[in-house]
Amino acid sequence: MITRTFSRALPGSGQILQRRGLEPDRCIFFDIETTGFKPETSSLYLIGAAFPESSQKPERWTILQWLAESPGEEKRLLESFSERLTAGSVLVHFNGRRFDLPYLEEKYRQHGLPSPLSVPESLDLYRDFRPLKKLLGLERMNQKSLETFLGNCREDMYDGGQLIPLYRQFVRTGEQDLLAALLLHNREDVTGMLQLLSLYGYTEFLKTFLADASSEEPPIQTELICLRDGSRRLLLRFFLDPAVPVPLSRMTESGVFSLNQNTGKWLIPVREDPLRYYFPDWKNYYYLPEENQALHKSVAVYVDKKFRQPCTPENCYITRTGPFLPQPEELFSPGLRENRKDRQSWFPLTDEFLQDQKQLRQYLAVLLKSFL
Repeated sequence: MITRTFSRALPGSGQILQRRGLEPDRCIFFDIETTGFKPETSSLYLIGAAFPESSQKPERWTILQWLAESPGEEKRLLESFSERLTAGSVLVHFNGRRFDLPYLEEKYRQHGLPSPLSVPESLDLYRDFRPLKKLLGLERMNQKSLETFLGNCREDMYDGGQLIPLYRQFVRTGEQDLLAALLLHNREDVTGMLQLLSLYGYTEFLKTFLADASSEEPPIQTELICLRDGSRRLLLRFFLDPAVPVPLSRMTESGVFSLNQNTGKWLIPVREDPLRYYFPDWKNYYYLPEENQALHKSVAVYVDKKFRQPCTPENCYITRTGPFLPQPEELFSPGLRENRKDRQSWFPLTDEFLQDQKQLRQYLAVLLKSFL
């Protein structure tokens, strides 16, 4: 069995884990390499794991790798990995619940070894980051795609499947170039998971403004901006803690959204043109063509018949003047529209709204749902 040890510093990693209620010195990031998906017909040939150097140095990690020089050394890999785990360990992986963990469980069973995997806690980075897909604008949420988003460049040129024939050739020949390629791929999988921790900046942002929309902290700042063409925009500005690792900007139906380090912004179009409120119970209204509005029958009965007509769904409305803000779902009632079947509605922009932190956070939460 070949063992390799490396050291890696990752500033901020310990603090990120602590914010999630985890003790960094209990966390073990791990990844495995196998010759197939089924543990009954394939072999485990490489385990890589990152351990914190000490509780005093939560930013420094030791990467250990155990590689089987032949399939017969599989049991030694399992035993070496077990020796590093304790009842208090937290196993950190990327989608390991689907493959790594059940594969290892079966291998421990095959070799008659007690499994160390049933006791430790588990943190699945894939599960935590999967809801970010639309926000980050990614087509795929695999580990390499997330690393690329963060600007991390790998030396490794292979995927796990391409390594299988390389490993078999290494077993036959012992070529050091093949060994280096096998170790590099696994090592970058492990260190890549450590680098992904910075993505929790985005999950914390969504949690702050989605899960706790009733809070008033941190406050949302507002500013009405007048453009040269006479139109206006409402700027919502909010503080991010922790910071996001990569700036992003997204165009939505409700304006332009951006995140940059510790600051988030949403620039929202303000509509000044009149809009309509459509009454749902249109059969109870008359339409007054000269007034261009609907009036309830209990009142319209006093209007001369030649100035009224039964309402249809399309003309059963009253008109309101702006300014208005868009709302992707009807948070504030009544929702106003240009046409009855418009999906997006609008609501009045008032000074009271701009000064109400609870309503501002509820509004921001509705806007953010477009990224879920």
